[in-house]
Amino acid sequence: LSSLVWDRTCILTACCSDWSRATMPRQALILGAGGLLGRHVTAIFSAKGWHTIGDAGKEAASCPLAERILLDKNISPEEKDRQFLAALREHLGTGPTSRKLDAIVNMTGGVLNGNAADEHLLHRVRLVMEATVFSSVLAAQAAHMALRPGGLLVLRGASAALGPTPWGLPYGTSRVAVHHLVRSLAVEGSGMPADCKTIAIAPYILDSPQNRLAMPDADRSTWPTPDEIAHQVESWCAHQEPVENGKVYIIRKKDGRPATFEPHAPF
Repeated sequence: LSSLVWDRTCILTACCSDWSRATMPRQALILGAGGLLGRHVTAIFSAKGWHTIGDAGKEAASCPLAERILLDKNISPEEKDRQFLAALREHLGTGPTSRKLDAIVNMTGGVLNGNAADEHLLHRVRLVMEATVFSSVLAAQAAHMALRPGGLLVLRGASAALGPTPWGLPYGTSRVAVHHLVRSLAVEGSGMPADCKTIAIAPYILDSPQNRLAMPDADRSTWPTPDEIAHQVESWCAHQEPVENGKVYIIRKKDGRPATFEPHAPF
């Protein structure tokens, strides 16, 4: 009798769990949600019905996150990372009622240039590595902890980093490291949940106010917009089957036509 009761309880629990997943909106963690690209990604995900969790602070009030993870700015980067993962665990809950993420998107990035003759090169490398590589590793740890089996992790690489960047050693070095992370997380033994995929977007020049100001005479018909990228990222996260695991998706645009996203080996 006790065995029968236990079996019925397990069946009921499994049914309730499946029903809960079916009725619950998709869950996404967005890192860098307060930045230009992160705000567009958050807006598109929210408009498509996703429940979004992000790291945008109070200063990014226009970012339409469902839940915000607020961190103490006066602590070390290492402590901030620990605080972030602990806060994420608290947001998602523990036990049978805990939530799992369907997607994790890291749109954190930074562009700092300089060659070997630059006296500030090491400082710039440290800054951009923390912004780009450390945040991507943090996203990978969050994926290990909270991404559901079959979920998707999207990181931010760069088309320029698929070749030499003598003018931008900090930029190229950091993005190559992200590409390596993408390739490594896609293979067995990486610590990722079962059947999860990892990819990176690789724009060359993004159509942003900052780039327009810096290059007023450039041909902007070849620049993908943040909205184009955000829509594609959301589509991948919602329909992961065609996504090629371990690839860097080069973003190309010509003559103002819609941007294309082409999978490419990281190296």
